[in-house]
Amino acid sequence: MTAQANTDSKTTQFQIAIEGISLPIIERYFAMLNDGAYAETASLFVDQGVMVPPFEQAVQGREAIAHYLETEAAGLRLYPYIGAETPLDSGDTEVRVKGKVDTSLFAVNVAWDFVLTPSCEIASVKVNLLAKLEELLNFRR
Repeated sequence: MTAQANTDSKTTQFQIAIEGISLPIIERYFAMLNDGAYAETASLFVDQGVMVPPFEQAVQGREAIAHYLETEAAGLRLYPYIGAETPLDSGDTEVRVKGKVDTSLFAVNVAWDFVLTPSCEIASVKVNLLAKLEELLNFRR
């Protein structure tokens, strides 16, 4: 994974390259999140797209996803590094990306499971923490 700041513009633009991923929408998803462009990130979803955060209820619809990201994703830095794309008989594509998320308090390994429509919009993404229970318990206050 490559994440580098482009200092030629007023806002930081992160360039993302993920080994095994050829679909630009996946790289845009991570770059936009790292830039704090939450409404733009939500616009990558179909109208009634679904985001399933860890330990929370699914969030459905672009507006709800944008609101969720604005309140919950601020300050996160995502570092995806490897992925795999699997075409489905339905015409959709499953994409699994593994990486790390840094917060102000800790870093955790994560997997993102996407389903993309044939027109390359995000139908859903499920975020899975790849930490052992003992590791997660250490994060409690």
